[in-house]
Amino acid sequence: MRIKTALAAHPVTAFAILAYAISWSIWLPLLAARQGWVNWSASTYLHLWGGLGPAAAALIVTGVIHGRAGLTGLLRAAIAWRGRLRWLGLAVLYPLAVFAVAVVVARVIEGVWPDLSRFGASLEYPMLPLAVYWLANLVFYGFGEEMGWRGLAQPTLQRKHSALTAALLVSLVWAGWHLPLFGITATYRSMPAIGFLGFYFSLLTASFVLA
Repeated sequence: MRIKTALAAHPVTAFAILAYAISWSIWLPLLAARQGWVNWSASTYLHLWGGLGPAAAALIVTGVIHGRAGLTGLLRAAIAWRGRLRWLGLAVLYPLAVFAVAVVVARVIEGVWPDLSRFGASLEYPMLPLAVYWLANLVFYGFGEEMGWRGLAQPTLQRKHSALTAALLVSLVWAGWHLPLFGITATYRSMPAIGFLGFYFSLLTASFVLA
């Protein structure tokens, strides 16, 4: 009962702590291996599994506070599509439009068309077929993260703040959650320190758009 009362009083804080704890504990062996802190290797797929941390945290906090009805509502919201076809269309078509613009810009600047034979392929998970890799991104990084950031944190914060302020607060927690990955993934590791500011700005923009 005390746990339920504490979570109900500070649901977003509890969610954030749990999300960090779950994801970071899964990523820790991989981080230690990549940084040379240990002399054994760790599976790259830990990166994928760690992506489920926010969803797991959201389910735990929602379940404790609101019980089965709350869990049902959260899961239904994650797959709801009625009345949202325009937004779903935007979600599908907008990235493709941005990609098409990027290809054209690259053609203008470099004078040749980019090689699209490896479009969507993964260097981090080379054993996954292309379709499986895309599905894994949707499940582990899409639902795995968004059930937490936009499924729990954003609407809960909007009870006391404007949507804009809530999105700003979510972006801070969202960015901090990624910190271990700057010692794990090759693209993040190659960034200079100042690159984190650009990374955060991209998350801030995404947080506003998704909110």
